[in-house]
Amino acid sequence: MERDPEGHLSSPNNNPLASRIWRSTAEAMDQRSGAWALEDLLPAPAAEVVPFDVDWVFSWVDASDPNWQEMFAAWAPEEASDASDRSRFATRDDLKFALRSLELYAPWIRTIHVLTNCRPPEWLDVDHPRINWVDHTDVFEAEHLPTFSSHAIETVVHRIPGLADHFVYSNDDFFLTRRTEPADFFHANGIARLRLEPYGIVNGPATPGDPDYLNGARNSAALLADEFGRTPVRLHTHSPQSMNRTVLAEMEGKYADAFTRTRANRFRDSTDIAVTGFLYHHYAFLTGRAVPDGGTTLLIQQNHRYARLFAQLLAAQDTGQLSKYLSVCVNDGRGSHDNADWDAQARSFLQSYFAEKSSFER
Repeated sequence: MERDPEGHLSSPNNNPLASRIWRSTAEAMDQRSGAWALEDLLPAPAAEVVPFDVDWVFSWVDASDPNWQEMFAAWAPEEASDASDRSRFATRDDLKFALRSLELYAPWIRTIHVLTNCRPPEWLDVDHPRINWVDHTDVFEAEHLPTFSSHAIETVVHRIPGLADHFVYSNDDFFLTRRTEPADFFHANGIARLRLEPYGIVNGPATPGDPDYLNGARNSAALLADEFGRTPVRLHTHSPQSMNRTVLAEMEGKYADAFTRTRANRFRDSTDIAVTGFLYHHYAFLTGRAVPDGGTTLLIQQNHRYARLFAQLLAAQDTGQLSKYLSVCVNDGRGSHDNADWDAQARSFLQSYFAEKSSFER
C-alpha cells in the first residue's frame, strides 16, 4: 500500500477488505514497531471471510481392483447399458492428480474424505492426517451393497463420519486449475455458491432409455415441483459442488422414499433421483441456502477437441497466466476407455499439468 496525497494508505487495486486505510488509523499503526497486518486493525475477522471449516469429498472407484471386479461380475446386468459401461469405472490415477490440485490450489481444506468400495491405491498414504478413507459399509445399509451406482452413492455422502457441515463434493476427474479460497465455494454466511449450466435442459417425464443423468434430474425436478410449485431446469456443471451436510440430511428425511429407492438400485436406473447433480442445488436454492454464483469451469470429453483444449491449458500454465477456469473435468464415458488417443492425451495432460508430487503420496 502507498500513501496518497492526503496521508491515507491506498491499495493499488480495490479489494473487499482494505482498499484504503484512513490517515488516523495509519498514523496510529505507525507507532507500533515492526510490520503489522490487516488483522491488527480489526477487532474480529472481517465479515466477508468464511469463518467455518470446509471439507472435501471424493467418490472413487478402481476397476482394476480384483475384489471390485469380482463384485461387478457377480452383479453386472446381462444387457450392457450406459449405467454399466466400464468407462464409468476406469481410472488413470485421476485421484492422484485431483489431490495434487487440492494441495496446490486449496491448501485450506480441512479433511479430504474418499468414499469408495475399493482398496486404496498403492501410491496413497492413507495414514496422512488429512485423509479419511471411507468404505461403503460405513455409510450404506448392508442390503444395498454392493452398489455400482453414483446416484446411490450420492444419497449417503452426508453420512460420512466426521464430515464438516460445509463441504465440497467432487468426482475424482474434477481438477482445480487456479488458487482458490473458501469464498469460491461458500459465502461467509454459509450460503453455498452454485455453478449451474447457463441453459435449461431438464424437462419432460423420466423415460427408460434416455440418459440416466437426465432421468435423475427429471425425477428430482418432479419432487421439487410438487413441494414448491417451481420447476428447476438447469443441471450443475461438471465441477466441484458446494454442499451442506445438514441440508442433505433434511432432504433425506423429507424425500425418504426417493432416497431409499435410489439407494436400492445397484446400477443407475430411470427411477433414480440425482441428489448431488441436481436435487440438492435447487432444493437449497428454493429454501434460501444456495445461490447461482460460481466461477467458470471447463468440461473436456472425447467428443470435444480435446487435444487443442489440453494444449491451451498447458500453454497458459507455462506462461504463468492465471487460469480463467476454477476447475477442469477430464470426463470419461460412452466407451472412452477404448479410445487409445483420448486416454494417452488425457494421461499426458494430467502428468504435465500436475507434475509435482503431493504430500498425500507415499
